[in-house]
Amino acid sequence: MIPTLLTVFVPCFWYGRSHVSSSSGCSISLHIARMAKATDSAVNQQFASVARRITGSSRPSSSSCCRILPNSTKGPIGYFAAGFIQQNYKKLTFAQLHYSRIAVLKFLALIPARYASTRFPGKPLADLMGKPMIQHVYEKAHAVFDACYVATDDPRIEQAVLSFGGRVVMTSSEHPSGTDRCREALVEVERETGTAFDVVVNIQGDEPFVSREQLELIQQCFEDSGTDIATLVKPFGPQEDVFNPNSPKVVVSAQGYALYFSRSVIPYRRGVEPQQWQEGFKYLKHIGMYAYRTGVLHRITDLPRGVLEQCESLEQLRWLENGFKVKVAETLSESLAIDTPQDLEAARAFMARNGGL
Repeated sequence: MIPTLLTVFVPCFWYGRSHVSSSSGCSISLHIARMAKATDSAVNQQFASVARRITGSSRPSSSSCCRILPNSTKGPIGYFAAGFIQQNYKKLTFAQLHYSRIAVLKFLALIPARYASTRFPGKPLADLMGKPMIQHVYEKAHAVFDACYVATDDPRIEQAVLSFGGRVVMTSSEHPSGTDRCREALVEVERETGTAFDVVVNIQGDEPFVSREQLELIQQCFEDSGTDIATLVKPFGPQEDVFNPNSPKVVVSAQGYALYFSRSVIPYRRGVEPQQWQEGFKYLKHIGMYAYRTGVLHRITDLPRGVLEQCESLEQLRWLENGFKVKVAETLSESLAIDTPQDLEAARAFMARNGGL
C-alpha cells in the first residue's frame, strides 16, 4: 500500500512544487489531471481537494491537512498532500484548483424498501412498464451514484434486485424509519466493501419519478462544509393546496438552511386573507429525500424523539431540535411518490401518455 502511495504522490509533489505559479497559464489542477491519466484519478482529486480547502489560509501543519481530509482519505496520503500544500499554499488560487469539494467525497446511495405496507403490500415489486418499481428507482440512482444499494428486510425484494443486476443489502425488519435502515445498511456495506463513505443519500423506494437533477442537487449541498444533512424543496404551484397537512412546509434561512418544517402553513401572513396567501409569496413544499454525512447519520439515529417531532410527526424536527444544520436545495422537478394502488394506476397512465419515465 505505502509503495503505491509513494509512486503516486512523490512525483505529484515534486512536479507541482516545480511548476506552481500564480501567473502560469497551466493550473495545478491540470497538472493533477495529467498525473491522473497515469495513476489513480480519485487519489489525485483528493490531493487537489486538500489544497483547495485551505486556499488563502495561513501556513498549515501536516496534521491539520490530514484532519481536513474526507473519511475516505487518511494516513500517508494526507502527509504527501500536506507537503505540497506547505510549499505552495500562498500561490494556490480557487481558479487553479477548480475541482469541486464533492469530487473527493465518497457517496453511498441507499434505497430503503419494505415489502410490508399497510396501504400497499409488496409496493416495491409492483409492475411499471414491465419493470418492478424498485428497478426504476435503482436505475435512476445508479446513473448518478456508483455506489448504490437497495436496503431491504424481505428476500422477495432481494431476489428481484439481484435478478436485474442490482446490489442489495439485507437489514432488520424492526427499524422505525428509513433513516434507521440506512444506518444499518451503511455499516454493512462498509464492512463488505472495506470502503469508508462520507455521505449517505437516502432515496425513497416508492418514487420512480425521481430525477437526475434532484439527485445532483442534493449531492451539491455538500460543497458547503457546514452541511450536516441535506434535503430538497419545491415551490407550491398556484393550484396546489398549501393548507394540506400531508404536504409539509419549510422555511429557509438566507444561507439556505432549514429553519423549521411544519404541517401547518408557515409563515403565517398577517393581514392577508388565507385564500390570498399564495399570491406574492413562495411557499416551499418539502420533498422527502435526504443525505447525511456518515458521522451525522450515526448520531441522529441515536437521538430520542423530541417534543417537536412528537407534535408534528416529522423526524427532521428531531435533527433541528438538536442543532444539526439541514441544507436545503430547491428543485423544479416533481417527484411523485406511490403510496396506494390508485397512485400506481395514475403512474401507469402518466407513463403511457409520456412514453415512459
